[in-house]
Amino acid sequence: GPDPGLGGDDGLSAGTLLGQNFEIERELGRGGMGVVYEALDLSLQRRVAVKRMRAEISRRERDLERFLTEARLVAALRHPHIVEIVDFGKEPSGELYLVMEFLHGQTLEQRIKQGCMRKVSMEMRFQTN
Repeated sequence: GPDPGLGGDDGLSAGTLLGQNFEIERELGRGGMGVVYEALDLSLQRRVAVKRMRAEISRRERDLERFLTEARLVAALRHPHIVEIVDFGKEPSGELYLVMEFLHGQTLEQRIKQGCMRKVSMEMRFQTN
């Protein structure tokens, strides 16, 4: 679950509905662009991950464009190692959100601590040389 120190007034509580279709269940983590939640897609009855852009960033044109570019680029890609974007929306208050497939597993931090990323790093270095 999320770090207890990640609280803030821009967090959504369990039961909050986004886009009339995605019910927030819990916070998964926070980053520079926003907060990621586990949610339920009510129409398809499946788990999804929702990345909600921070309120202060939604109001800055440069950051808004960066978020939109990220969404469009990822949505255009089809690869087993890239998360699929399933929806995109804007709240009445102006905040944007990105809905992605929910993947079970470990965080990147957990994988690195276990030494699982060494092989990937070596493969990437080989491909770029």
